[in-house]
Amino acid sequence: MAYASASDILGRVDARELAERAAPNDREVTGETLSAWIRAGGDPAGLPDGHGYSAALTSALGVALGRIEAALYGAGAVIDRHIATRYPDLSDPPEELTAAAVDLFLYRFFGDIGDGAYARMHADAVRWLERVADGRVDLAPDDGSEPDGAEAAVSAADEVFGGDSLDGYMAGI
Repeated sequence: MAYASASDILGRVDARELAERAAPNDREVTGETLSAWIRAGGDPAGLPDGHGYSAALTSALGVALGRIEAALYGAGAVIDRHIATRYPDLSDPPEELTAAAVDLFLYRFFGDIGDGAYARMHADAVRWLERVADGRVDLAPDDGSEPDGAEAAVSAADEVFGGDSLDGYMAGI
């Protein structure tokens, strides 16, 4: 399952860089054309009138979007491997999973470039998924309610300082 969309990716990475990586050998696929294609849902009918995209360009954009979606599904597979036993049906995944999917995608797509930030994001996402898998983290539903069975509990030590215990201290000041 894909927990993020190509639109989610556009919110986190420069469209030009995404286009260069998704279609490295096609100069017609630019950040602008890929962004428009993603916003149109990969459908030429969703492009603005007079877009002027040739059949070759729409084909290249389709291939580029296919590469992006394949990496998104790969990120989703990593998530499923970690949490499927605790959360077998996430038809409406919470925002935390979308963020993790984007981080995993970025590593899959851009991991070999840059200063290692994508590798750190990937490692952080996997550690978080491991905590979800072993029950240390619960996923909150997207509607803002608490997960089933979740209760808030507050505990505190007995009072350490009070008026009586501070009397002698305050007298010495």
